[in-house]
Amino acid sequence: MAQRLELGSLLIDILSKPLTRQQRVTLKSLAKKPDLEIDFSDIPELTDEQLAQVVPFRLRSKTTPISFRVQSDCSVAEVKTKGPGHRSRINAILANVTDARS
Repeated sequence: MAQRLELGSLLIDILSKPLTRQQRVTLKSLAKKPDLEIDFSDIPELTDEQLAQVVPFRLRSKTTPISFRVQSDCSVAEVKTKGPGHRSRINAILANVTDARS
């Protein structure tokens, strides 16, 4: 039976390895093609559960490292229990509040 990997550790493993020459050539070739010409048939569709865990990508020109204290009744731990990416989720929450006030 195949070993089940956690998405976070798999993503870290994938992102930490440099691309091979062949992978770079393939990516350049795909980048030149319109989406309609790329065969996506071997990629399974995302499940509702996977889609529910998607965090929207926000275009930001740069980030600023900060440190802050939160009230003890704030549930930062709950955000962290969702797995890797808790900083991105906190950033998305702050960005949504900022957007709502604009």
